[in-house]
Amino acid sequence: MLTSLNVPTKEIVDRFMEAIDMLKSDKTIPGLVYFCEAHQLPKTTMFTLKNHFGKVVKILPMEAVYILALEYGFSLDWLILGIGKPKKRYRIDA
Repeated sequence: MLTSLNVPTKEIVDRFMEAIDMLKSDKTIPGLVYFCEAHQLPKTTMFTLKNHFGKVVKILPMEAVYILALEYGFSLDWLILGIGKPKKRYRIDA
């Protein structure tokens, strides 16, 4: 059974930030501020995640993960478990 002590939180946050960097590099979004504003996510929380300096941060909003999967086609298997490729070939338009 998983407990909060052995969930790989840092790795999940790192993959989340890697996904944001991918979106920036392919010019889908201009940056993290835009992502937060476009989806009404708390900027202070997201910048705390970005600058965690190796500390374990357990405040990644699930809405942000959901948005990456639903609107930008990122694989939940990759985001959460680190399995497979980052992006799927399709996007779900809600």
